[in-house]
Amino acid sequence: MKNCQKCGYSNPDDAKYCVACGYPFPESTSEQQTPSQPQPAPESPKRPFPLFRVIAAVVAIVIVIGVVAILLNTNSVFKSTPNFSAAADNSFGGNWMTQKNESGVAQRSNNSIVITYLNGSTTSIPLSQILNTPGNGILFTASSKLEVYDLVNGTNQIVLEIFTYNSTTSMSMINPLLTNAEAYYTAYNYSKGTFYLTQGEAFTTYGLKLFIVDFYNFMPTVQNVTTFLNQIVS
Repeated sequence: MKNCQKCGYSNPDDAKYCVACGYPFPESTSEQQTPSQPQPAPESPKRPFPLFRVIAAVVAIVIVIGVVAILLNTNSVFKSTPNFSAAADNSFGGNWMTQKNESGVAQRSNNSIVITYLNGSTTSIPLSQILNTPGNGILFTASSKLEVYDLVNGTNQIVLEIFTYNSTTSMSMINPLLTNAEAYYTAYNYSKGTFYLTQGEAFTTYGLKLFIVDFYNFMPTVQNVTTFLNQIVS
């Protein structure tokens, strides 16, 4: 007989619960399941190869080219590396570094856009991919150079694109697009003229150049952006 530990009632040997109070009897040793063998702890997932930022840099170039509608046909690459990281230090604080494996110059080569990075490596994007980018309502025009600089400070990031044009005629082809963009940006004056700022992005033109600056994971003040543009625009 099984005596209930709770109420003392005598129950049959095979009872699983006390018929008087419902108290559940613990399973006997023979009824308990054999404990499962300990399993080794799963290995920590391996850190993926950091392709994301490389892909993001390439996609950023594609998007900018698609939006601004520019074809690049230059045989030149970087002749020097401007110290934009120092300008970012002075403007936003922190310790900004130029990512050489994600900064470079894009140029047209036959049916491709070839990107030469500051670290010496190259990659290419099919020209058809850019030609088929949605939103290309404006005719493509010739630009002598597109430079892309990726600056990082911890988790904060700045992507700077600089388009250089051969003439005022070629640059005038993007004026309708810039005029439309101005409707969504706020205009501010700085030492080189006027820049346009919205949440996370600023742009300005100077001479035969178009500067586009994108800010990620932080929101600079108007004064911060003004200080930065005063140093990099030339």
